[in-house]
Amino acid sequence: MCVSDENEFVRTYDVITSATYVEAKEVFTKDVVSQLPYAVSTRTGTLDYTGFLIDEERLVGMKDAAFAEGHVSDIDVFTF
Repeated sequence: MCVSDENEFVRTYDVITSATYVEAKEVFTKDVVSQLPYAVSTRTGTLDYTGFLIDEERLVGMKDAAFAEGHVSDIDVFTF
């Protein structure tokens, strides 16, 4: 599913139910096969975030103020 909103962001959401293959290459010693279903959600557009944090339940977008010496001026929390 693909949706555009008023801010010109394009969002997609797909549920993957087929097997997924990850080649060994540099990370794994053998190819990895997963047969667990999962959801993929994407959002593209111009974002004003300077950093992100993620855990099992949320994605946090952080914004630094100009000349803030590393202090975060604003955050947005997205839950899934």
